Amino acid sequence: MYYEQFGFQPIRESSTGNAKEIRVTGEGIVNVQPDQAEIIVGIITEDKELLSAQKQNAQLTTAVIEALLQLQIVKEQIQTSDFSIFPQYNFIDGVQTFKNYKVEHRLSVKTSNIDRIGLIVDTAVQSGANSVVGINFKVTERQKYEQQALMLAIYSATQKAITIAHALRVQLLQPPVLIIEGTSAPIIPEPLYSSAMVKGVSTTPIEPGLLEMRANITAVFHYNGG
Repeated sequence: MYYEQFGFQPIRESSTGNAKEIRVTGEGIVNVQPDQAEIIVGIITEDKELLSAQKQNAQLTTAVIEALLQLQIVKEQIQTSDFSIFPQYNFIDGVQTFKNYKVEHRLSVKTSNIDRIGLIVDTAVQSGANSVVGINFKVTERQKYEQQALMLAIYSATQKAITIAHALRVQLLQPPVLIIEGTSAPIIPEPLYSSAMVKGVSTTPIEPGLLEMRANITAVFHYNGG
């Protein structure tokens, strides 16, 4: 069991008829170096003529894809994540007048070479992308690290229960009679750079940092005495 792996043995009682409860929370955090990334870039074109805006967008998108393929990125790792067309309007003195059409094509580029993220961003921008929507870092063996965080959360909760029982001079009964696992917040890509910020930079520096795998639990223990 998890609590036995951390160096202490369960106390077992033959009778728990008078057992009372200690309810505690536990948190476990494991920091992991990401080994995968998804870069989302956008190609935005505007024109009063819809067909013209679409044509310009298609040409730029093709140029971006071809440039990325030159980086030895597998074609299957480049895919459309979003495509939109909508009219834009000006509002002058409360009057709505047509401005132009806006076409946006977003490409998702996946890579397991973290060191080349800056090069991928620069290549996409220099080839026609004018929006860098975000970069989402991931780890391949996510489940393994989530389980490690869960073990640490159980250990944390158990240590709290032991401390409380010791302070109250009561006998804690292990293992816990109930463990409720909390939910983890999803990792959401955040907006990063505009094309103006990227152009003119030799290689855009991208620091992946560490991914935080977090587990939260609530544990209920029985105790005797008190």
